Amino acid sequence: MSTKKLNTMIKRAMLELLREQEEQKQKVNQKDQKKSFKSKKPKKSKSKIDKSNYVGGGRFKGIFDFEMTETRAMNDSSGLMRDLGVSSAAGSTDLDMANSVLKQAISNNDVMSDAFSSPKITENKETGKKRIVIDFNNPLDYRAAAKYIYLTLLGAENAGILRSMKKGIKFLSRGEVSVPTIEEIL
Repeated sequence: MSTKKLNTMIKRAMLELLREQEEQKQKVNQKDQKKSFKSKKPKKSKSKIDKSNYVGGGRFKGIFDFEMTETRAMNDSSGLMRDLGVSSAAGSTDLDMANSVLKQAISNNDVMSDAFSSPKITENKETGKKRIVIDFNNPLDYRAAAKYIYLTLLGAENAGILRSMKKGIKFLSRGEVSVPTIEEIL
């Protein structure tokens, strides 16, 4: 598939997501007007997806709107999972469940399948730990690819698909690997 076609598909998907986000904002504004002005304490995040090593600081460049995708992963995770074609997480370990979610998202969504290869579970020869390796295609770079993978898993966790994870998963440092790589937290 050509870069031009991939860019066109990504732009179309982003425009659709922006339209959906605008509709959601309108619905939220209507609900807010009806609700009383009670203040709620913010919930503390107890995510089992350790993102401390997945990307560095700074802004993202290019045509990708990560803020919108992150907002959707946090506030409309069920809708995001529906659009990605993710329905459940199969497997007995946290790594197997994350792999299941990523495989569904990549195989059931055209934009994801153009951007990523199917994830593979491999074993680190030195430590013996199993890990998920996800190759990505142009025009993504490592940082953008890792961000999309993280947001997909965050959306699945927030939608309750990964609620049965026991200890969690973590991204390996960019210095250790050349493609987004995930290990189970032991």
